[in-house]
Amino acid sequence: MKKYFLVTDFGSSSVRSLLLGSEGKIEAISKKELNPSYEGDRVEYDAAKLIEACKSALEAALREAGDGEIISFGVACQRSTFVIWDKITGVPLTPVISWQDGRARELVARLKISNSEIHSLTGLYKTPYYSAPKIKFCAENEEKVARAFAERRAAVGSVATYALWNLSGGKLFVIDPTLAQRTLLFNIKKMKWEPRLLELFGVPAAALPEVVPTFQKKLKINFGGRELPLGGIIGDQQAAVMAFTAEKGKAAVNYGTGAFLLAGTGREIIRIRGLLNSVAFTDEKNNYYLLESTVNSCGTFLQWLNLKFNLNLRIEDLEPLIKKSGTRLFVLPSIGGIGSPYWDYDTLTTFSGFTPAAGINDLIRSSVEGIAFFIADGLEKIKKKLPVSSLVASGGLSHLDYLLRFQGDITGLEVRRFRDPEATALGLGRALALQSGCPVEEWKAFETDRKYLPVMSAEERTAVFGEWKYFFDGMRKLYRGRKQVREKSSK
Repeated sequence: MKKYFLVTDFGSSSVRSLLLGSEGKIEAISKKELNPSYEGDRVEYDAAKLIEACKSALEAALREAGDGEIISFGVACQRSTFVIWDKITGVPLTPVISWQDGRARELVARLKISNSEIHSLTGLYKTPYYSAPKIKFCAENEEKVARAFAERRAAVGSVATYALWNLSGGKLFVIDPTLAQRTLLFNIKKMKWEPRLLELFGVPAAALPEVVPTFQKKLKINFGGRELPLGGIIGDQQAAVMAFTAEKGKAAVNYGTGAFLLAGTGREIIRIRGLLNSVAFTDEKNNYYLLESTVNSCGTFLQWLNLKFNLNLRIEDLEPLIKKSGTRLFVLPSIGGIGSPYWDYDTLTTFSGFTPAAGINDLIRSSVEGIAFFIADGLEKIKKKLPVSSLVASGGLSHLDYLLRFQGDITGLEVRRFRDPEATALGLGRALALQSGCPVEEWKAFETDRKYLPVMSAEERTAVFGEWKYFFDGMRKLYRGRKQVREKSSK
């Protein structure tokens, strides 16, 4: 009888269920598209359609498994995306609200709690992209949500929580620490919901799921006529890089919708001003942590360029255009704000250095470099407390060779590209295998397929990076000044 690990991955544009053989090879993938809606600063998914897509993908994967044994089942999802539903009727009270959604920006500015206090409790900072501000916004602006909270009927959870609740017929209402942390309601040292934050955001404890270890062996779910051992629940970024950041000092970057630089710190929380202390994963004995630097706009920025300049370019189209570039511009990709360590939502996307000779090829190249500069800036801060000798890259944009070459040049590090694009599913599958006692040393899927060694001289690197820092600092100062002028003139 064949044996499989089953993984469901909720991404930004699809739900995928994958079957991994005991040797780590992907045996089958079932993919169902998701269609987020964008209106102003709101980014949402239809909750019922998401569950329908999840069930359809899972059923298709189980059909492919046939009579094979599912050794373990795991779920990964976007970390701050959430939904509120009625736990009595099962009816969603809100859409699935994306981590990219910025509706609570003004609410965050009103919160009477310092960033340092938020960070000391949660490892995060006060931004509109985590769940709690948007939960509070929904309770203040949606009568049915406020009523459900008051009547203790409301349930709040990540996409994984919501999916498992539906798949189990309401029997499982759980979340793991990697996802609980992203609500901005979770104490990462005590590993439990933080009463002060529940009060601040007006979220009743009864509305929140039980926090369980990322990896454990106690939970099961019945679906499609099978009993599935639920071995893991995890945030997508942690799953994507955990094969490379489990040890202290190992670092990886995932270039997806956003770009996320993560460096393992083992069981120690290492504080660096402005950077996130993320939960890497937990098991039934220990907690493991990461340092994280985030770039809010990566793939979304290139999509925005496509839309604004009517380019209709795919990732594979970019390389030949970049090779034709002869002028370095400076581009600040801040769609959705500038992430860590600045948490700046006032500085806008900026293009600098245009000359009569500059063209679209230069704009594309410099936009790609703008992403790499942000990653290099975060890495520079991490290296002050944690030695990092190389980077492993994953995600859709990691298949753009120029991005990884320039990332290596501007950091002075070797960059290795993860071979398989399904990094999230494979990372979770590998963890499930380890938990089940399955050897993973021969899992070929976890090999890197190419190395990018820096060729830029140290002198040139210092000059180029220094020039970018001067541009970046200048733009932040400019937009702060503009904001101050507007505020004075409005009084």
